[in-house]
Amino acid sequence: MYGPDYTKLSNQFYYITPNRDIKARYIAKLTRNMLKDYPEIMNRIENFCSHIYFDEIQDFAGEDIDLIEEFFMSNISVYCVGDNKQATFSTHSSNSKKKKGKEIFKYFYKNKDKFSLNIDTSNISRRMIPELAFFANLVYPNNPIIGIQKGTVENMGVYLILKKDVKIYVNYFKPTILRFNKTIDTLDFQAINFGESKGMTFNRTMIFPNKTFINSLNKLKQKPLKAPEKYFIAVTRAKYSEAIVVDKLLENSIFSKVELIIGNTIINASKYLVT
Repeated sequence: MYGPDYTKLSNQFYYITPNRDIKARYIAKLTRNMLKDYPEIMNRIENFCSHIYFDEIQDFAGEDIDLIEEFFMSNISVYCVGDNKQATFSTHSSNSKKKKGKEIFKYFYKNKDKFSLNIDTSNISRRMIPELAFFANLVYPNNPIIGIQKGTVENMGVYLILKKDVKIYVNYFKPTILRFNKTIDTLDFQAINFGESKGMTFNRTMIFPNKTFINSLNKLKQKPLKAPEKYFIAVTRAKYSEAIVVDKLLENSIFSKVELIIGNTIINASKYLVT
């Protein structure tokens, strides 16, 4: 093998297993070292790539960000897209707090001159109608979003519905069902975990929340959630409506009790009051 032997470090397998598989946690580090030892690699990439796109940049961390910086300093146009409100996952187990989750955006702002970065921000969401965006801003009030989706479908908005009415609602509207995690009972309906739904868009959703979210519905205006990221993801997946399954309907400054017409059936529900 010409050049450094990346299979070993101090006579121990480090980057690569005995089966010659790259260890996931060292992919970025290995790649950076190879770019350093073999400059022709980046030259070759520059010859056939004019643009590189990184989505969900808030999920990158530590040495993965270091690797992206190598491309910042190349002749390739690099585009990174992300949402700091959806930082729930990490591509790399890093101790670098400055290059992880929500802190990545602060890091980019701090180093934008160093890497000649152009940073654009937007709070416009084309996914959802305004009412859903208003509710999402209660869940995560920092830097509120604006929904500009339009629609004329029936029963648009955010509703609380009782467990006993779930089957009626599902059979008629056929929403995509989201749950906080696999421990949540979804009444035998197939569901997607909140975190796994990131990046997805649906016409309607039904949300099976955990106790933390249920208990917060009475006081979202006064006391925001301490860790709202997963909940924000859940309430921003739908275009037109979302139904949150509860044991008891609410009537307060956020919700008003209504009669919800579902086909030929009427059920009691609570509807979110746009404020």
